[in-house]
Amino acid sequence: MRDPSELIAAYFDDGLTPAEVIELREWLEESPHHLRQFIRDSVVHSRLRDVLIQQDMRGLVRDEFFGDTVDPRRIASLLDEEEMAAARRAREQEERAERQALAAARLHEQLDRKLMRIEEPRTSNALVYATLAAAAIMLVMLGRFTGQRPEPKAAPQIAKEQPVPAAPPLIAEITKILDAKILAENRPIDLGGKLRPGPLFVERGAVEVSFAAGAKIVIEGPARLELVSPERARLISGRVVAHVPPQALGFTLRSDTASFVDLGTEFGLEVDNTGVTSIHVLDGEVALVSDKKNDIPSRTLQRGRANSVAADGAVRDVPFDEGRFIRHVPESAYELAVLKSRPLAYWRLEQASAGAPWTSEGRLALSTVANAGVAAADNLEAGRTPAGPSRAATFTGNHDGIDITANAALGLVSKCTFEAWVLPTEGPTGPRRIYSTFDRPRSGIAIGLVNGAWYNFPNDDLKVHLTAYGVYDVMGTETVALHRWTHLAATVEADGQPTLYVNGALTARQVRSFVGAEPDKPVAWSADGPTPVGRTTSGVARIGRNPVGSDGHISPERWQGQISHVAVYDRVLSAKELRQHFEATKSAEIATSAAAQESN
Repeated sequence: MRDPSELIAAYFDDGLTPAEVIELREWLEESPHHLRQFIRDSVVHSRLRDVLIQQDMRGLVRDEFFGDTVDPRRIASLLDEEEMAAARRAREQEERAERQALAAARLHEQLDRKLMRIEEPRTSNALVYATLAAAAIMLVMLGRFTGQRPEPKAAPQIAKEQPVPAAPPLIAEITKILDAKILAENRPIDLGGKLRPGPLFVERGAVEVSFAAGAKIVIEGPARLELVSPERARLISGRVVAHVPPQALGFTLRSDTASFVDLGTEFGLEVDNTGVTSIHVLDGEVALVSDKKNDIPSRTLQRGRANSVAADGAVRDVPFDEGRFIRHVPESAYELAVLKSRPLAYWRLEQASAGAPWTSEGRLALSTVANAGVAAADNLEAGRTPAGPSRAATFTGNHDGIDITANAALGLVSKCTFEAWVLPTEGPTGPRRIYSTFDRPRSGIAIGLVNGAWYNFPNDDLKVHLTAYGVYDVMGTETVALHRWTHLAATVEADGQPTLYVNGALTARQVRSFVGAEPDKPVAWSADGPTPVGRTTSGVARIGRNPVGSDGHISPERWQGQISHVAVYDRVLSAKELRQHFEATKSAEIATSAAAQESN
């Protein structure tokens, strides 16, 4: 059966097929709750356009003219209107009677005052007028007697104070920024800046704007908006995410093609360079009203749904993409750079306390939990670690790493990228896994470090290491130092070709391939060995150690030290992107060092 919300929206759009009409009727008959949802959506669809028109009119005339209309800030009452209608009508009748009685009392008072003015004695006024007239006659006679006419005196000019136009009200404030350049009222504005109705341009970075009514929007630069009121804004281009608490219910974001009214939710909105608007409901519910087709009523969208609105107002379903939007202002320039590259999954690892679950960021929201032997590290403490990520996960002893809920999207072994910040410490000889999807038999992929002695190399330095299980090993030639933060990355092309990066720079590699190798014989390393595509897995993954394989076995290839900012992508990031990610950490390193010095 088609989703009931889609059936209801199609019903209001006159888009149901005969078969879908039957489906909708059967669904309504299943439960009184279903009928209630239908009535509720009917109320929203029928009244929402009136609310939007009212919002437009409020910008042209005074609010008191709308005393009997629906207040969009109280749009929650629409959701239960069928139950509250009788009480509201009774209350309106009482208020109307009170207003009529008050108006009648005021009318009687005005009539009484007028009657009193008519009956007041006029003797004093007549005496004044007679005195002025006699003075005028005497002046005329004096002029004739002397043969001189008095010079007419100009009436004294009383300077009138010109009213100073009131400044537009303050409706919002910049409450968070990161690496941002912002213009409002044709001037730069910074953190804490107060905003009035008008244009807002975020040239770069990430910005949080808090509205007086309670809603917040996170803007990813570049983006252009127009702030309208404490309850409304218009997105001209770019991406924003709206966070709307209960007290701000009814907050409205508009584009040139549609209006999007909050019904208790978090949603992302994008206007691309062709004028197409897309909405992705990240949590709760949103009402969409096309501004170009007035004969089409609104529709409601629940979490996980996405629609696009074309320039002509046509609305269609599009794939939901949670990772398309930055939902909060990141804590560092590095985090912003990673999120702008749209990772499949991303873990900062700052909250990695054993037994306490959290959710990954990126396009997948994956439940994640640290096992025994894993703890959160605060590197802002003086002398704790050299400059690097301020917070991380630290792995010691015989730990079991960090478990990630299985997801088929994590089982990829080609057209992918892995990156992380690591600080290795002393440990046993052998591979040390940063991120692994190893499964058995012979499937999955892992990135980490390995000692040279493990592969009988002359020196025992640590090198970056990528393994396509049972297919090939690839090892970098650049040494990764102990007790020093290093940025590592690896990409795998569609044909299985791997590329390794250390601190944003490409590193030379050595490869050994198991394809065609004879059993129980050493496999030689070469600069250019074959690297065929590995075998995908079910998507079981772990940070800091290999996951338990389908055969129940887990190899003891544990990480020792710290790991932070692990990101997985389902595409090959360019060398330029990875370099930009590494360069974005410089300001973070400086900030960390400064904080450590201040605490000394």
